[in-house]
Amino acid sequence: MPAWLVQLLRFASALWLLLACHTAVAIQIIESRVEAGDQTSVFWISPEEVVFYGPSGEHVTRADGSRERVHRLTTWNARTKETKRFGEVTANLCYDNGNIAYSEIDHAASKGWTHIGRFPGEIKRSEGPIRFDSLSCLPVDTLPPLPDWTRERSIMRLRPEHGFLDLGPQIAPKNEPVRLVRNGSDKAIEVPIRRREFIQPWVQYYPHKGAYFFAGEFFRPDPRHPWGGYNQSPWPEGKSRPVRWLYPDGSVEEVLVPAARWASRTLVPTKAGIVALDSTFFTVTGEAPSDGVYLLSGKGWSRRISRGLFENHALSENGCSLAVVRQPEPGKRRPEYWTVTIYDVCAER
Repeated sequence: MPAWLVQLLRFASALWLLLACHTAVAIQIIESRVEAGDQTSVFWISPEEVVFYGPSGEHVTRADGSRERVHRLTTWNARTKETKRFGEVTANLCYDNGNIAYSEIDHAASKGWTHIGRFPGEIKRSEGPIRFDSLSCLPVDTLPPLPDWTRERSIMRLRPEHGFLDLGPQIAPKNEPVRLVRNGSDKAIEVPIRRREFIQPWVQYYPHKGAYFFAGEFFRPDPRHPWGGYNQSPWPEGKSRPVRWLYPDGSVEEVLVPAARWASRTLVPTKAGIVALDSTFFTVTGEAPSDGVYLLSGKGWSRRISRGLFENHALSENGCSLAVVRQPEPGKRRPEYWTVTIYDVCAER
């Protein structure tokens, strides 16, 4: 295929972010009504099933005499509404393409275990921590070794088949251009993304786009600062926010998200357009709370699909179903109650 045609197709694909929703979008909201842990991650393990951890009906007495609810690995099927419970989890849940890793910690006994393997299937329970990669959920020592020149560099691994990003020196992290080193190559490709202008833990690979999504973080240059400036969060009001797609071949697309208070934090690139998650459920300045789920359509933001306080989220492979760990009634319900809510943005129009 000619290079000009490839670029044209990618440009047309990028327009989806702003034009995909010229017609009204009927978003279907599916409540799991299954309690989730307030810090749990959530992942899609099939087109209709998610995995997270949440409190079961069990309790355990720790070595110090305290009594706690047991949190277990939990799956919930959006079609059958079936819930299943598995091993105990306390932190660090990670899932990707069948690979799973999570931690179990007994704080009173100062002991910990790491569960890692294939899910569903064989999961090994190993005493002590195991370093695993946050994108592939594989043990770091099983990944392709990095070149010797990376030892004093800040490296961000991509999927094993795509290579890694060189973010620059570990010491004095200035706002330098990021370099892509593709799998099987020693040549670094400089890309139009700068180190201090994106939120590294939020970078994810989205199969429906075949690229990595970078949400902009505001960097304010300051020549007096030893790193050349400093970051500011959340994104300043009144300023458009850039989001970027990095393809495995090193090409980059950029789209400016219109300025809005609720677009200053979490952005998710669904197939129907960008969704913003805002957890501002109270203000001290008298402004109306802006907590909610918002969809960016061709005519602007579609305000407040639903309300609540939002933690982690996951988008299905086809880009249509957004699972969110959510507190429906922040500040009202005691004890706090978290659950998983699913938003189908590709519902019938």
